[in-house]
Amino acid sequence: MKHKLIPLAVFLFALFIAADSQTNTDLAVIKAAFDSDIGKKVAKGGLVIYADSTRGCERLKKQLKKFSVSKAIKDLHHPDKILLLSRDEQRLIVSELDSIRNFCWPENLFARSKRVPWKELLSYAKYEPAYDSLTKRWANDSYVYSFSKPVYIRNGTIAYFGMARMCGGDCGQDEEAFYKYENGKWVKFISLGTGEF
Repeated sequence: MKHKLIPLAVFLFALFIAADSQTNTDLAVIKAAFDSDIGKKVAKGGLVIYADSTRGCERLKKQLKKFSVSKAIKDLHHPDKILLLSRDEQRLIVSELDSIRNFCWPENLFARSKRVPWKELLSYAKYEPAYDSLTKRWANDSYVYSFSKPVYIRNGTIAYFGMARMCGGDCGQDEEAFYKYENGKWVKFISLGTGEF
């Protein structure tokens, strides 16, 4: 009986290592997207507050659908940056976005961090009655964050990702973008949409 459990234990250990590696890759993309805001906050001993659920899968799909297979995806700010997606890559991205719709980020994603329910984050962003209690709890933190789980293509070298940072009320920024892994780090490659609110 012991010998039958060994392959199962090895499989579970490999699964744990793979999941941990994926989380580390996701964190690297997230940190690149926030221009090191999160790193600076942690270094100063601040608390990183983030939404529990992945954000904006439908919005990410909508942004992606604006570009047909035959049309190059160009960066909003740098039209010389171009990404051509095959039909299969577009399908894969949409499929992955559908599969992560109910994804929930783990607790303590960053050092000194707090995961909050998406509804509380929306209260913070919309000045709903819960806003007063949130500002009292998070008075020293200028931003709260929301981000999608990155979707990867091209052997994990391109990631599609959406993020928002909110400072309360009608104050914040959001963006949908492709990130590229080059020279050992993730960098923004193509910005599909940005906004301030």
